[in-house]
Amino acid sequence: MNGYQQLKKQLLPLVKGLPIVVVVFIASIIVGKLIIRYSSNQYQSIAKIKLDDQKFGFSSNETYKDFEMFTLTNRIDAEAELLKSPLIIEKAIDMLKMNVNITRIGRLKNSIIYGDSPIDVNVIDSKHSEEVEFELEIISEKNFVVTFGEKSKKGSFGENLQVGGMSLIINKEEQKPGNKIDLIGNYLVEILSKQQMIQEISKHLDVTSLDKETPILRVVYTDGDPRKTADIANAICQAYIDDYVITKSSSASLTVEFIEEQLQDIGRKLKSSEGKLESFKTKNNVVNTRQETETGLREISQLRIDMINLDINEKAMRDLQGYMEKGEYFNETAVNFGFGDLVLTELVKKLKYLNDQRIDISVKFTESSEEIIGVDKKIGEIKSYIKEAVNRNLSDVNIRRTEIQRAYETQSHMFDRLPTREKNQHILERDFMINESVYNFLSQKKIDASILANSMISFHRVIQPAVAAKEPTSPNHTLIKFVSGLFGLILAIGFIYGRQYVSAKVSAREDIERNSELPIAGIIRKDDKDEDFDMLFRCLLLKHKLNSGSIISISSALQYEGKNYMTEYLSKTIRAQGYSCEVITFNTEDAGSLNSTVISRDDPKCDERVRKIAAKNDFTLVKTPPTTRDVFAIQVIRNSDLCLFLIRANHTAINFIQEADVLVQEYGIDNIQIVLNSAHKATNFTGYYVGTRFRSGQSNKGIVQRIKKYYQLYVRS
Repeated sequence: MNGYQQLKKQLLPLVKGLPIVVVVFIASIIVGKLIIRYSSNQYQSIAKIKLDDQKFGFSSNETYKDFEMFTLTNRIDAEAELLKSPLIIEKAIDMLKMNVNITRIGRLKNSIIYGDSPIDVNVIDSKHSEEVEFELEIISEKNFVVTFGEKSKKGSFGENLQVGGMSLIINKEEQKPGNKIDLIGNYLVEILSKQQMIQEISKHLDVTSLDKETPILRVVYTDGDPRKTADIANAICQAYIDDYVITKSSSASLTVEFIEEQLQDIGRKLKSSEGKLESFKTKNNVVNTRQETETGLREISQLRIDMINLDINEKAMRDLQGYMEKGEYFNETAVNFGFGDLVLTELVKKLKYLNDQRIDISVKFTESSEEIIGVDKKIGEIKSYIKEAVNRNLSDVNIRRTEIQRAYETQSHMFDRLPTREKNQHILERDFMINESVYNFLSQKKIDASILANSMISFHRVIQPAVAAKEPTSPNHTLIKFVSGLFGLILAIGFIYGRQYVSAKVSAREDIERNSELPIAGIIRKDDKDEDFDMLFRCLLLKHKLNSGSIISISSALQYEGKNYMTEYLSKTIRAQGYSCEVITFNTEDAGSLNSTVISRDDPKCDERVRKIAAKNDFTLVKTPPTTRDVFAIQVIRNSDLCLFLIRANHTAINFIQEADVLVQEYGIDNIQIVLNSAHKATNFTGYYVGTRFRSGQSNKGIVQRIKKYYQLYVRS
């Protein structure tokens, strides 16, 4: 048998048990629907908040870049934890006023009422901080009964009621159009403390970030009421934004107060440093120390230059004075000095000119002549004037030298205390500049913080508000139906194969071959009695060469293996082939149905009578009792020429297959061959599974005919 046919054979029990699979599958789906129907629905709402990005967000604008001075750059995880914190949840609870839960008690399940409750429970005064739970039964339009613990009390709408240490007022609410909640009924009222509400919301709240690099947070809340989930998710987002604005504003206000205190202190220090610097400059006549120092150095340098020039002029004039006091200097010595006085220079030139003139006229005139005397007189006057001028210039040089030396000493003493004065001035200026820079910085920050304190801007914003979910997330209808159907299929398939494994029945020729060494004469398939009995008889003739008068015993290990069926139709087949056939039984109950000859098993000549009947017919069929119940059957089998040992498919247990082998081994009977009865239609005449029937004729046409064929072949067989 090839692998494909083997697979089909393994699937055969499943195909035959298809009705069981269908029934169990439908039942599982129904159970799944009941689970969905009577389970409390859980709805989920999602809101998304975009955190401000200081690098690329709106606050990166120059106008707002200092508004976020109190936040962190990488804070996505921290902000997610803040959203889940009791602080934000408490503010959300205060916004919604949801400290009272009202549940409508039904026959099969309870339903939480949110928003459309026909009653309103107001807590006037509470002495307990713990949860208070009581049952409320509304018996009429005016009256109700409250059960707290084991105590019950009646009340009326609008009246003050004491329950568990709380003062309550229960009122009727006006029903909205389309609201079908009946006022009269049973309710469960839970008055929760704020801490309990925070814990309850924290269980169903989840805040996650889309990505570590993306400043967007998902706020997910799950609850039994879709509107409540959306309201709580939105309230948490709004509370987070409000808390952000309030925290930012209050922090900025505290910063402004701190800056104002510091400004007052720094202002006093700045004023003191200004006074000290002013007094120092006034006392030391300081305008600009650097410029004054540069000017003083230039004046000292100029005084030195003037002193050098005076020395040069004095030396030149003294040389001139000596030159003038020498005799006959014009004839023997050349002028080798110079000075800067133009008058003296001209006089020297004039003197030289007169001297040259005297030399010229001395040739013509004598020393006593008037011309010579006149020139000598002029020369004498010029010499006297030059001498007097030199003396006066020397006197002026001495006076100027004294003044320059006095000025030089004065300028030199100006730098004696310069390092100390500069150090003190630098200390005072540094103190002044520090106080001034701190004052300016605080003034600028005060302006920024004042703007921030009065700004109600939040750069975090809700980019996706939560909406009431239309479909519940739990129970998941699709998943429950799928799991229920899958469980039904697994249960049905497991039952089918488990039953087959536990029952351990013979199903095909292979089971016989694995458990017995006896030959198999043939098979009888369901509803194919004519064809299969004819094939069996022909095979017996070919294999065993049955002679006229042969006795064929039909036996089995158990009752109801089909011996009557086998005997009846095999006899009909033999007779249809033109042979004479007689049926012998040992039970009077079978005589009528088999049209057989009954021989008493207690007859001493039983064997002789059987042989006499067999001698008169071509073939004699003898139906025996079950071998496991009657030893007489073994005697009949031993006296027959051939024994057809029946094994009924899907009826005979596998351990009874070896009963025929026991007969062969213990009693030495060698004429036993096995016949598989009620074999599946999808096996061939040899008993092997082939998946289709071997028959002549045209195949069925059309899908409907094929379905009918396979239904008859695999399901009903």
